[in-house]
Amino acid sequence: RGATSVIDTAGTTNTVSITHPSKHLQCQYDHVFSPQASQESIFSKVSSCADALAAGYNATIFAYGQTGSGKTHTMFGPDGYQVSRSSYGGPNHAVITKNAGVIPRSIVQIFKSLSAKGLGITQMTVYVSFVQVYNENLYDMLRDPRRSSALEIHEEPGQGIYVSGLSE
Repeated sequence: RGATSVIDTAGTTNTVSITHPSKHLQCQYDHVFSPQASQESIFSKVSSCADALAAGYNATIFAYGQTGSGKTHTMFGPDGYQVSRSSYGGPNHAVITKNAGVIPRSIVQIFKSLSAKGLGITQMTVYVSFVQVYNENLYDMLRDPRRSSALEIHEEPGQGIYVSGLSE
């Protein structure tokens, strides 16, 4: 019907192809969730990132999709969702409900994994950054949630790729 692009998926190889008269793109993906997927089932697919971080590796969770597709809901939970604290299990034990998104679940998992190692650590520091890519610009969502000033990405020999001015 006069379409100028064709999107096709190869489910057996988790590949999506976009064919346009001027170019062809092909990308692999790990998983696509249905609208009925629970927060718990989504987290079960990415929880290994939190465990890897507790083992000393850098970890990134990347949520991609068009505006209104549910990225914020998936990452945080429903509007107004709060993680509550409980004295059960110690003063820093957080209670996660079934509505919790990936970020609160990851934070709890990281600290559970670190404490389960039995290393006798009495104090630890975990750094986190939160970047949003919107209209090909980078925004610091910890410091600038209204996206008022874009950040720049750089590559420096010996330092690698970094975002200038990104908060932790």
